[in-house]
Amino acid sequence: MRRALVFIAVLAFAATALAPAFAATTAKKPVSAICPVLGTKIPDISKAPAKSVYKGKTYYFCCKICKSKFDKDPGKYIKKPVSAVCPVMGTKIPDISKAAGKSVYKGKTYYFCCPSCKPKFDKNPEKYIEKASAEQRRQKMEALWKKGEALALSKSFREAAKCYEQSLAIAKELGDRAFQAEKLRSAGYNYSEMGQHEKAEECYRKALQVYRELGDSMGQGKCLISLGNQRFFRGEVEGKETYKQALPLLEAAKSHDWEAYCRAMLDLLAEVGDDRFPNLPGYGAACDSLEKKEGVVKLAGQPGIGKGFFDPDVPELSVTSPIYQVAQLGKFLDDSVPVGGSWSGNALPYSHQPLRATVTVKSDSESVKVPAGSFEHCLLTEQVTTEGDAPDDGVESGKQLNQRVLCGTRKAWYAPGVGLVKLHVRTGDGTEAIIQLTKFTVQGAGNDYLPLAVGNSWTYGWAYLPPEWTAKEVYRVIANEGDMWYLEHYGYSYQQ
Repeated sequence: MRRALVFIAVLAFAATALAPAFAATTAKKPVSAICPVLGTKIPDISKAPAKSVYKGKTYYFCCKICKSKFDKDPGKYIKKPVSAVCPVMGTKIPDISKAAGKSVYKGKTYYFCCPSCKPKFDKNPEKYIEKASAEQRRQKMEALWKKGEALALSKSFREAAKCYEQSLAIAKELGDRAFQAEKLRSAGYNYSEMGQHEKAEECYRKALQVYRELGDSMGQGKCLISLGNQRFFRGEVEGKETYKQALPLLEAAKSHDWEAYCRAMLDLLAEVGDDRFPNLPGYGAACDSLEKKEGVVKLAGQPGIGKGFFDPDVPELSVTSPIYQVAQLGKFLDDSVPVGGSWSGNALPYSHQPLRATVTVKSDSESVKVPAGSFEHCLLTEQVTTEGDAPDDGVESGKQLNQRVLCGTRKAWYAPGVGLVKLHVRTGDGTEAIIQLTKFTVQGAGNDYLPLAVGNSWTYGWAYLPPEWTAKEVYRVIANEGDMWYLEHYGYSYQQ
């Protein structure tokens, strides 16, 4: 199961130089710039992580992710008007040239969102300047966090951690407890990705305490799951105790996705047993959140935990999570697309440049035989994912994951009134797997290629698996709200 997920220590050196007698030298001040994508200040362009030249002008970026975004559509970022924040209302003014008014106080110009704000400011400028200063600090706090997230996406976790810590310091200064709790939990995840599990647990426990003070059930539940995951990463089954504490909190908060994720892990543990769990070579528990509207089905999200593995004797077991396999574009079923029709788009990569994927409807008259039964008039779709044309300066490990996990061909067969019955995957590195339906429970009758109702379930296994291996994946619909359906999803494999 794919786990995405997922810190710049700037050292200033002071130097002195010997100058000729009776002469003085002055250190050259670094040239700064603003990242055109995130608006982050770059103190010294000579140390900028990336740069691009567009129409003869050089632009500098705070991270390589921003360069990639800029290079795809420079005009989107260089035409941004100068914005400001009204010091009276705190309202953002997207373009100061269209501000309702302005005033100059102590050499600085302030812009207003409406005519009535200017006289209020002019009457007591200091009152509103203090308020504006707090808003500017908040903007800096959020900008630092966004920069940290961009760095984390590029696997620069240590540089990202520095941004997170600076952002959290501002949140503490401003007394923004909700921001602190949310970002402490996110920082914990990134410390976990760095292998700093003690630091991760510290962040999660601090966040949990703040959420308790705020009375936030959902936040508490998520923190408890994160604390349990730290135990699971160490192979300690005791992590299930915090999951048990989390479940009623998530139910009370009606957080259907995290409730499904929590149930999936608890059901997995109940099925494999406490003794076997620490030795599982591979497992995963998640919620597959599906949006179904007007004949279109999309994978909208997949919070979860997973431990992947690759064994050259059973390479097919590295191909997991059937719905994710066919949903790299989000949308994986569309009743309006006829046989021979298709849809295309960018797919998220493990590296910097997006992948390219196309789904084609190949047939609606397939006959399929799998352990769960024989099915007629099946829909066949084929998803082909390839690397994009743009140069990719991402880390080599990310590019390798693109080939091993994301690129390749996926053929999926859907039986009317049943759902996905067979999946044939051939990844970019040549690994092949056939995943097939072994049993299912579906309420009512119909011709829907993915019938969704609370209680419906599907269990899958791998074809041609050596007899000494056991492997399965289970999906179960646990909740529905509007167009959203929440599926508990877990899987595991082990050798007897």
